[in-house]
Amino acid sequence: MKLSVLLLLVIALLQPSAWASFFDRPDYFENKPIYDEVEEIIELLYDETLTDKDRELRLMFKDKKLVPTFKALKLENEKRLAAHLKLDGRLTDEHIQTLMKERPVIDALKVTMENDFLGGTDIYYTNGLRIELSFNNPEFEKFFKKLGYDHSDFFLLCAQNMYNTSNNDDGSLRPNEPPNAGVLYCGGAVNSYKMNKDKSRLRSLQRIEATLGAIGKYSFAEQVQNGFHRIIGDKEVNWDYQLADRFYVNVNFQKHIRVGEGDLYGNSEPEYNVIINAGGNAGSFTNFVNAGIMLNYRLLGTLIDMYVGNKMTPSLIEELAMMSLESRLKRIICGSSNWSLNLLFGAEARYVFNNYRLDGSDQHFTESEPLVIDLKAGVVVRYRKVFFELGMVRRTGEWDSTNGSRDARPHTYGMASLTVRYDNFKELGNSMVHPVRWMVDAEYRKKIMEENKIRQLIAKEGLKVIYDSGDPKNPQKTFNITCQR
Repeated sequence: MKLSVLLLLVIALLQPSAWASFFDRPDYFENKPIYDEVEEIIELLYDETLTDKDRELRLMFKDKKLVPTFKALKLENEKRLAAHLKLDGRLTDEHIQTLMKERPVIDALKVTMENDFLGGTDIYYTNGLRIELSFNNPEFEKFFKKLGYDHSDFFLLCAQNMYNTSNNDDGSLRPNEPPNAGVLYCGGAVNSYKMNKDKSRLRSLQRIEATLGAIGKYSFAEQVQNGFHRIIGDKEVNWDYQLADRFYVNVNFQKHIRVGEGDLYGNSEPEYNVIINAGGNAGSFTNFVNAGIMLNYRLLGTLIDMYVGNKMTPSLIEELAMMSLESRLKRIICGSSNWSLNLLFGAEARYVFNNYRLDGSDQHFTESEPLVIDLKAGVVVRYRKVFFELGMVRRTGEWDSTNGSRDARPHTYGMASLTVRYDNFKELGNSMVHPVRWMVDAEYRKKIMEENKIRQLIAKEGLKVIYDSGDPKNPQKTFNITCQR
């Protein structure tokens, strides 16, 4: 029923008896929705506790058919709902850019460890440790935006890799295997992101990485490995025969593209996505080209977009900066569950041109296998903006014998990665104390439960948001928001 028609009914019925129920009218059940609506409007008109503005707004809600949502939540209108969710006037490009400038210099930390302990061995590629810090660099962002990317993150990183022979404790020379080797390097990288056509989801990620370091004894692989072995009470590794010292320089390029996503149960929320990648590596240690595919499947919570194969997603403010206004509203209003659990399955093939450790010498009779394949499986757990990834990699043999002895066997190693992202230090602190506040602060629990109730009702009823930037040059915009569940 249009508001104008309802008001005519109200005018006709505005008398003291209007407070009585319409239940006794003979056509009540036939026209129950109309009478109930009119009765509520009359109550609003007679309610002396309401201001004229509140009365006008509440009458407006009747016409917008949002009564169940706003009556249940005791929220007066879309504008007040937006204010409650900290949206009102805060999602303009100007405001987002202000928030981008206010980001801390370092807004993410990622620590990754790879080890073959889970595979029950201590040979071949036996350990890798990598630490990355994400920096905000406006100049890099401007440069890559000129190249067509929606956003870029700059990284500083340091890492160490270790490789052992199968007789890593007896100290004898194994000419039919590559020698022990250690690599230590530091450098920088840039992740550049592109959104899909409607500016709602990440579509692709490009990563360029350049590093410098040392191969051989100055990698300090022997000291680190044996120091750790002494701590855990394991046997020490003999490093008498290791790869000769060499300067390490390396450039790596990778491109990841989301080529598909879908749902299996018909609830319109993506349950999986498929991401392909391709790239190459050039340097003093190894040179190759590669291509792969990854299936990311949501078990609980939301699909963790693009966080596959140990990549880092943008922070929330950076994500909002890339989105359209409608997508920003939906991202904030609907939010995402605090917890997510995703499964990863994938494969990657590398065509290796050469490998300094594997391609032999006067003492070692091996050469690198041209085609090496990794099969990957893992799980990613997200709590708010903290990501933990745990996985296994099964790698085919990396070298062949040149004197008729046994070639390399397939090798299995495990990987664990922890990533923490934040938009500012206050927000990081709030995330860390959230579990404690939830347990001890009743008002905080009430606030969180109210926000969840809002999202549940929007998911059920939908929400019409009228957005007015306050700028005469920008016309008022109306969005119909539906949260998928």
